[in-house]
Amino acid sequence: MRVLIAASYSDSMAYIPELVAELRNQGLQVDILDLEASLFVDEHGQTKTPPGVVSRLLARIPKVKRLARSFRYSRMISKLGDYDVANIHYASRFYSDVAGALRKRAKSLVVTIWGSDFLRIADADRLRLGRLFSFSNLVTFNNPDIRARFEAFYGSGKYPTRILRFGLKSLDIIDRIASGEDRDSCKSRFGIAPGKITVACGYNASKAQQHVKMLKDLSRLPARAKEKIHLILQLSYGGDADYVGEVKVAAAEAGLDFTAIEKIMTLEDVCRLRIASDIAVNIQSTDSFSASIQEHCYCGSRMIVGKWLPYALLEDMGYRFDKVRGDGDIAPALERIIDGRVARPENLEQCKKSLHELSSWSVLAPEWVTTLANSIESTKNPEKE
Repeated sequence: MRVLIAASYSDSMAYIPELVAELRNQGLQVDILDLEASLFVDEHGQTKTPPGVVSRLLARIPKVKRLARSFRYSRMISKLGDYDVANIHYASRFYSDVAGALRKRAKSLVVTIWGSDFLRIADADRLRLGRLFSFSNLVTFNNPDIRARFEAFYGSGKYPTRILRFGLKSLDIIDRIASGEDRDSCKSRFGIAPGKITVACGYNASKAQQHVKMLKDLSRLPARAKEKIHLILQLSYGGDADYVGEVKVAAAEAGLDFTAIEKIMTLEDVCRLRIASDIAVNIQSTDSFSASIQEHCYCGSRMIVGKWLPYALLEDMGYRFDKVRGDGDIAPALERIIDGRVARPENLEQCKKSLHELSSWSVLAPEWVTTLANSIESTKNPEKE
């Protein structure tokens, strides 16, 4: 089966590279159309750059720039070979513009929703994305809650949908590291004293993580609690320098010891950071089923999360969350955990087993292959012209 992955490969963290590697391990021929880097990469690693079609002066005009970009990619797509499946990752208006070109080159078009691409846009933008979905044979999600919201908005049954999750190699890496390094040794790698309770605040530099709001709340902790904790601010990707600076100022003003990690870490060090985290706080505006949250749960971090976040699937496995509104109740929740000596879930090993079975590539890679293959047989007749 020949598959084209249309995605911002260079900005997808581990998700797309792992998916591509796993599909290739299953015997599929996989090419990549990287819209972020304006590159096409075939299965042999050979790259092509689509030619420009308008002058730089005209390209400064937003509407012209969008049309030029769409034409540029549509022209390049038209020169590609035929595919069994084209799989778009992260729905956007731009993909609506090139969906027709992709559909002409593939027997099936599958759109994979990541979460924020649907949740963090206005209803008017969701309506515009309907054009993209009208070309698709299948729309996939990694979280039942996001699928339910999608179907509530567009109408149940209007577009074929399915739950199809990404696997996580990080869980196996966590197990390997934990077999030789304990929590304190992982803390020491980040300059954190062994006796400190480590609190991870968010997991990227996006404003949607609401770091400043979180830190202002934590500034209300009593001095005795502040002395016990060390904050970890993972600001490696997803934001800009101005916001990162704002977060660091807010952390300093909160009167808390903290470490701000701004460099891109290896996956092994990300896993060590999860092991080192006694507590994780996540009050981002939306989430789907992020790797970071799964990794924190897998390591047994106590979780303080926004009550609006859709983690029912993890709760069904036995994980427990301290749910907050985010309007002044984060500090009290953290203080209660600190006073209880940050006890881990009693059923952690069973929870880990369930999570590993859910997110293992050994289970999910064959499921991706079957789903992509079955999408070709769909009786749906998308707009091909």
